[in-house]
Formats: sequence, structure tokens, C-alpha cells
Amino acid sequence: MSNTSLFGKPVNRRAAIGTLAALGAMPLASRFRMNQAAAASSQIVASSSCVLSAAMTEGPYFVDERLNRSDLTSGSTAAGVTQGLPLTLRINLNSARGTACLPVSGVQVDVWHADAVGEYSDEAAAPGQTNTRGQTFLRGYQISDANGNVTFKTIYPGWYSGRTIHIHVKARLFDAAGNKTYEFTTQLFFDETVNDAVMATLPYNSRGTRDTRNANDNVYANQTSALVDLNRPSDGSAGYVATIAVGLDLPGSSSAIDLDQQGLTGLWYDPSTSGQGFALELFSDLIAAGTGMVQAGWFTFASGSAGGAESQRWYTVSGQMVTNAASGTLTIYQNVGGNFHAPPTTTVQAVGTATLSFTSCDRGQFTYAFSDGSGRKGIIPMVRLTPSVTCSATTARPSNADFALSGNWYNAATSGQGLIVELNPNVPYLFFAWYTYAPDGQQLGAAGQRWYTGQGAYQVGARSIAVPLFATTGGVFDVPTLPAPVTSSVGSATLAFRDCANANLTYAFTAGTNQGFSGMIALTRIGPTPVGCIA
Repeated sequence: MSNTSLFGKPVNRRAAIGTLAALGAMPLASRFRMNQAAAASSQIVASSSCVLSAAMTEGPYFVDERLNRSDLTSGSTAAGVTQGLPLTLRINLNSARGTACLPVSGVQVDVWHADAVGEYSDEAAAPGQTNTRGQTFLRGYQISDANGNVTFKTIYPGWYSGRTIHIHVKARLFDAAGNKTYEFTTQLFFDETVNDAVMATLPYNSRGTRDTRNANDNVYANQTSALVDLNRPSDGSAGYVATIAVGLDLPGSSSAIDLDQQGLTGLWYDPSTSGQGFALELFSDLIAAGTGMVQAGWFTFASGSAGGAESQRWYTVSGQMVTNAASGTLTIYQNVGGNFHAPPTTTVQAVGTATLSFTSCDRGQFTYAFSDGSGRKGIIPMVRLTPSVTCSATTARPSNADFALSGNWYNAATSGQGLIVELNPNVPYLFFAWYTYAPDGQQLGAAGQRWYTGQGAYQVGARSIAVPLFATTGGVFDVPTLPAPVTSSVGSATLAFRDCANANLTYAFTAGTNQGFSGMIALTRIGPTPVGCIA
């Protein structure tokens, strides 16, 4: 892919698209200091693609208990509950009708399943089972939040004759009078390797060898999209965390706001994984009237265990954003092989696909699937880090002179690294995410990637702004961690806008990978200047 620079020349739509594709790098926010208090949010990261889930039988054991609770083990003294292996169940609801992939809030999600010895609560005695009438263990519901999420504290289900190990899920909507207006029922299943390991422990193994596995269960029927993703708790405690996305066929699914607007530019993150996120720039009408383009940076970490600076990772995400569409279809790119503020230039390699949607000016959703052999896929609910400045839910398109300086900036001589900036007069605060490399990053592959954030208050109208530089480490790709990622001061910088298309970044590192490095980078805006820019 070419790295030809268009700076110093008029930027037309075709040229801008070519330059964006060549750059192939963008950043996002570290654990922003003004949001450190939000790190304990309960948002969920789902780990399945946004697809329509298969409807499955309700089965004979559903009881409409109307128990609004997240802890399904609460109050139970049954050994099959108290001795069961802890399980946190996280479900993300999204609309999978047509091209929509939007979170669904306000849905009542009921969950019920067997205990560790294969018994359901509130059931009469049956062959091989005791009378559990009047008990309500492992039953309950939650209402999905603004990001379509529900979470349950429960145990790993046991087995009973004729069925593989599973959990029942029912999603319902009701009108103001309490009448049911929508219902969907499905079942969730578990990887057999984990099943075997759990069933070999007490009290699960007290009943002998189970007689039905996924392969011969007539309900599962090889519905692999119904398999939950299982991970160990990040705090090292016993049990598992099960995560899954459930795609619902809801009528009337559409984007709540116009996707083709510059006002969606800015920094976005999921509070449950504070310390990683996205920096977006929307180029309205860049391709044609009503068809714009998004160029985004995704700032995150390597998968696996938390590490130091060598575990930082960043990706570029870009694609079209169309008026009246429910979501935009994007490509995920990666750059490696560069050195900090030095040649060579690097080019992008496609490593996955994604969709991006918004339900409001301050909430969105990013669905991703990697094609790099890692098998990573998931859904990330996004909230805007700072208040919206020019985003509009109507056809009005306001502008702001400070905010119009926000966007992608780079130096053509080191294409493949640069800044994504948000200058937000509503706070007022300057944020930038700096995607770059270690000084010897060319030899290190993905481990040579580095990203920093500049963040600090400024005076509205200022065009030379000094801010501290920060590095964030200790995170894991798209996973909440305890302890949370750590953001440390590593130096200082001044971002000075010479005009709407040119700026200088002066920096001095006092700690971290780049300790002792200082200098100045002449930056040029990538793409056309937004309406209303004054420098």
C-alpha cells in the first residue's frame, strides 16, 4: 500500500481516501486520568459475533418466578448450589435484524439451570431427583442496561440424564400494562474439555459418568454459536467467567443518529476495560453525499497475561459510514516494523473486520472478528470519554473552532505513526493518543509497538497547549483486569497548531521506553479540514 503524502497540496476526496489508507495507524486513549474513578464500571465485553441466535426449546423446568436478582445462589443451602463451582455469566443482547448490530436495552432476561447434582429448583420429586418445591435456587432475571448487558452470579451447571450441560435463557419485552410484546428462548452450552474437567470434581462426580455430551444432544445439534466463551476470573479466584452475545430478531432496528457526521469524532472507551479504547475521526460526505468515512485507532494490549510496555498494541480501523445505515462495515489493520520518530515508514496489513454503530451521540458499539489466526472476536460497548461537542441527532450540523482541530495528524517521513487528537471545549481538555514504536521497534514485531496519551486542561481558543505525557501498561486485550492497568507520567509535550492543516509536537520523555528522548515533530492533518476550523 502506498505511503504517498498529499501534504502541501489541496486535498480532494480521492486523495484523502488514499492518504488515509496509506497511513494505516491510529491511536486511542490510555487510562485517562479524569476517568480513573470509572474503572470499576460493570459494563460487559461480549465475545461473540453479532449474529442471530438460534431459538431453542424452553424445556420442562421453566417457572416464571419473577425474581429480579443477579445472584442466583442467594439464600440457598442446597449442597448442589453451595458446593458448586462459581460461574459469572455475562450476556450481551444485540439486534441482529438486517444490517443492524445495536445493543438492546430494557429486555427482561431470565436464566435457569440445574445445580451441581443435576437438580432444578421448584420442581416436584421425580425419578432420580428430590422434591425442591418452594426453593428458587439458580433462577432469576435481570433487565439489560443501555449497552444490552446483563450479569449473573451462579455456578457451573451439573448434568442430568438425557441432556448435555446447559443453561436456559429467555428474553422478553413487556408494554406499560405488563403485556408481553416479545419473547425469545434459547440455551447456552459449554466446551466439552472444560465440562470434563469440572465433572471430574466434587460434587459433580458424585453421580457417575454423564450419559449425554454435546455431540449427541438433540437440542445443541452442533449450534456452535451457542457455546459460551470461558475464561478464568482475572482476580485469580476459583471458577469461570462465561461470556456470550445473543442476537435478537427485533423489528424496527436502525441507527438512532446519522452515522455520516463529523461530530462522532473523539475518544471512546468501555469503562469495564478502562485503559484501552478508540480514537475516531469521521469524515462527513468524504466519498459522496451521504457517504463518509471513519478512520479510527484502537489502543489496547496483547492477549494473555498483563505485561509491560512490550504488551501494548494498537490497530487502525477504517471504512464507510452511510446516512440512514444501522452500522458501518470496517476493516481492521495492523502496522509493525517501525522505529520511534524515525524511518522506516510502515504499511498496513488487514487483520480482521468490524462493524461500528451508535445509539446516541455518546453511546456506540464495536463488533470485531480477527482473521490473523488468533480467533479473537467480540462486542465492545463504547461510551464517549468527553461530552459531545458537535454531534447531532437531527439534520443540524453545528461546528466549533476548537473541536474542528480534532482528528488525525502525522509526519509523512514516518508514515505509519502519528496522533489522533480531540480538543474538547466543553471540558475544556486536550487529549491525544500517540501511536508509535519503541526506538528499536523495527526488530521487535508487534512487541515493538508503543502508544502514549497526552491529556490536560487548556484555555478555550488556545492554539499552543502544554500537557503531560502518559504510558499505560498492565492491561489485557479486551478483558477487565484486577489490578486495573496503570497509567504513569513519562514526560511532557506541547502541541502547537500553526493553522488548520499544520502543527508541531514538541516532546521530552523523562521515563519509560523513550526516557531521554526529546525533539519536535512537524505534523500535517490527514484528510480535509472540518467546517468551522479557525487556527
